[in-house]
Amino acid sequence: MYMMEILDKSLMDRSPLSQLYLTMVNVLELINQEGFNPILIRYFESQLLVNLGYKPVLDRCVRCGSKVFNRLMFSLADGGLVCDTCPASGNHMILRGDCLALLRLLSGGNLQAVRRVKAAPEAMRQLESFLEFYLEYHVERKFRIKNTIRWLKQAVPVSI
Repeated sequence: MYMMEILDKSLMDRSPLSQLYLTMVNVLELINQEGFNPILIRYFESQLLVNLGYKPVLDRCVRCGSKVFNRLMFSLADGGLVCDTCPASGNHMILRGDCLALLRLLSGGNLQAVRRVKAAPEAMRQLESFLEFYLEYHVERKFRIKNTIRWLKQAVPVSI
């Protein structure tokens, strides 16, 4: 349901995005075959961003092109990492190194590699928060089902 909501709120009517459709089908098939894996949802979110033209710049400073970072600051408005010497405009987040590595992998689009990932829980939590904020920033909408999922996780503890 969450995947359908973000598609509904992100896409214009009758705008064909065949690659995004195939990504969604592949993710749903994997969930059906192998069971739920949160990294698959994060993969779908990242591919939605790529298909909408909001692929994050993760290999250099989005403002000056520098590849030197003392801290990994991501500017939502600029759409990428910002080095220490460049000011970030608007909202920004400090990313963990393992979260950045996951973002790079997810944005690369290799679903087979993503399936094999075993990430630390803290990296997955930050990745989920980051992708939620980044999507909401660019599509300018809140996702209601996400809040319901959050409430259910707290109300009904489930081990995955």
